[in-house]
Amino acid sequence: MNASSRAERLRARLRLSVPLDVDALADRAGVPICDVDWPPVAASHPSAAADGVVFVSRHLDRRRRRECVAHELYHALYDALDQRALRARRDVRLDQMERRATAFADELLMPMIELLDVAHWPLEDAACWFGVQPETLVARWHRAV
Repeated sequence: MNASSRAERLRARLRLSVPLDVDALADRAGVPICDVDWPPVAASHPSAAADGVVFVSRHLDRRRRRECVAHELYHALYDALDQRALRARRDVRLDQMERRATAFADELLMPMIELLDVAHWPLEDAACWFGVQPETLVARWHRAV
């Protein structure tokens, strides 16, 4: 199952709606989120997610933090085995893992069905509705079409 489908199924199973409360979702999934004193350029740490913990910089704005948490949730929930293999220096493609986590976060935060509903909205309004940065919404749209 691909990452977008996993996000769709998770949203349906848990009856999640937009805007998604990523902290509540992580809590329900048993994945602790630790806000740490990293610079915003070091937004999150994927290898820690392999251990079932998401570390995210406390210096991120609300929207960027939501994006990071959703992305890292994929690693914590689905990529743990791949992460461990990566640590053991087996042949695991980091770029593939990152693309899957991004696709998951995209669908989790900005479901395609709702993205189509707001396609005519001003960019900032739509980004605010989903709780993401405008550039993230634009990137999601480009990856989707």
